[in-house]
Amino acid sequence: MGDMRETETERALLKEAIRYFKAETSGYHKLFQALRSKYESYGEFGDKIRLTNLSNEEADRLSGLLRKRYDPDKSAQIKLADLENGLKETRFGELSLLRLVEAYYREPLRSKKEKKQQEQLIWQQFWIEVTVELRGLFTREPDEKSPFLPVCMRSQFFNWLQALTEQQATGSVAVRQWYSSAPEELRKNLRMVAQAFCILDALGKSEYVRLPVLAAKTTGNPHAFDSNQALGKLLLYALAHAKKQDAPQHAEEIAQLLYEHRVLRDDLSSHVMVCGITYVDADEQHSGNHWPKHEVIGLPLRTVVNKPVWYPVMRPVHTDVRVVWVMENPAVFSAIVDRWEQQMSDHPYPPLVCSSGQFTLAVWALLDRLVQGGCQLFYSGDFDPEGFQMAARVWRRYGGEAVKLWRYTTSDYQQAMTTQYEIDEARWDSFAQSILQNKWADTPDWFQEMVQAVVTKRKPGYQESIIDELFADLISMY
Repeated sequence: MGDMRETETERALLKEAIRYFKAETSGYHKLFQALRSKYESYGEFGDKIRLTNLSNEEADRLSGLLRKRYDPDKSAQIKLADLENGLKETRFGELSLLRLVEAYYREPLRSKKEKKQQEQLIWQQFWIEVTVELRGLFTREPDEKSPFLPVCMRSQFFNWLQALTEQQATGSVAVRQWYSSAPEELRKNLRMVAQAFCILDALGKSEYVRLPVLAAKTTGNPHAFDSNQALGKLLLYALAHAKKQDAPQHAEEIAQLLYEHRVLRDDLSSHVMVCGITYVDADEQHSGNHWPKHEVIGLPLRTVVNKPVWYPVMRPVHTDVRVVWVMENPAVFSAIVDRWEQQMSDHPYPPLVCSSGQFTLAVWALLDRLVQGGCQLFYSGDFDPEGFQMAARVWRRYGGEAVKLWRYTTSDYQQAMTTQYEIDEARWDSFAQSILQNKWADTPDWFQEMVQAVVTKRKPGYQESIIDELFADLISMY
């Protein structure tokens, strides 16, 4: 703020000048405003400034200072050379215009470009300090009892910090806003997220932690990581960035993201219905039929994740591939079980999985383990926008080798199609738009052709109409 070597006389003169120009009746405030605005925009005062709608006092002061007539209620265009010459004729003539304006506002004048550069330097320094501080948390080494995850959470966390520095991370906008309003609070909460990553980093390969437990261990508050809390959102940003995803918006998406990082929000309310499926014991010493051979079981997520390996009780007769039949319709599931009881009562139930509508986390967790155990999934669903989307999700998650889209041909659709039930045109329009946007290009060509045929007809088809064919396919394997 000016030259630190200025004399006592100069400081006294400057103090007197500011007192004069800031006096309530001085009429100079608009002039100083215009000077500051010009400098902030261009980094200099330029050749001239413009003042609008002069008051009586402002017009009178300018006229006296610049030896030129200015009228009230008019605009004035002032040359900087005239202003500097006018100031030289006053007792403040030794003071530079820049020094006067800076003293008037009690801060150095900086252009917007300079301010932005300074803000960027401060922003980068903040992240350097945060990174250095938080690196010290990740000091624990892996051991045989609790091996770290194959992809170290440490590297994922610091990749996120680096991306935040560059404002290219998941959650960048929200984090920048938080920084602007409360940087130290942000720093504190980043430390909490880092501590949570440390806990996840130390989990064994088959271990899970419940979200409230993770929050309590990290912050002392079991609700700190709830998705409606700022800290909970920050954790989700970090986890989503690790998966190269946008921040999850819905409860199902949040639960899925947490599960993929071995965190469970709730392991009891999410269920999956199955029959003909069992698991390997936790000690992996032996396996067996843990469920009755003729019973449908509802498995909570807790049970699914606590067993590392799941597999079908029965194998197909003509192949060594372990096949599991997956459907979303509980009525179709029950109808197939009923027919199996009538025709195959001397056999255990076939390996069936029913999602009962949209896939819950328990369904995904079970299918993950079945596929990891070498099983092949045969998935069947309805011929409508939601049914196609579910089929595509299964395909994309596990790939063509692990998934067979079951009874999804054009001829199957023609048999399943109904004219008795109409779907709202908006649903068809939205689905058709997703096709135009090429969002289905990663599914099999024959599946895309069938989907396009259904969209063209705009008539849905339902599994209930092809139960005979579904059951025939299933029974032919055993």
